[in-house]
Amino acid sequence: MPDDISVALGIEPTRTILKKKKTRIKKNAWFLSTQDFVDSRDLRRHLFFVAERINKKIDALSLLKNCGWNAMLHCYWESREGNGGPILDVTTLKVIAKMEIDLHFDVWIDMPS
Repeated sequence: MPDDISVALGIEPTRTILKKKKTRIKKNAWFLSTQDFVDSRDLRRHLFFVAERINKKIDALSLLKNCGWNAMLHCYWESREGNGGPILDVTTLKVIAKMEIDLHFDVWIDMPS
């Protein structure tokens, strides 16, 4: 259950989903969003916000993953002009690597007509 994650990590989620019978929701989910906490377009600031919380709980995260939970960083990126993109410098990559969590991007490009 998502509450197990909150207890193990000592972090309150910004959202949870409980799997339900007879619906399309087949898995429980626990989310920590930066949307209301990080006022920046710089991806690095968002990743460091998560890392500051998760890196203190690496052992608990490893235990959760060993119990079958899946962990990932999911980043939304939108480009209005069709160019540019997030910056992942060496320091940020090291922080992500320390968490041992996959990094996924959901990229949207809104090309001008």
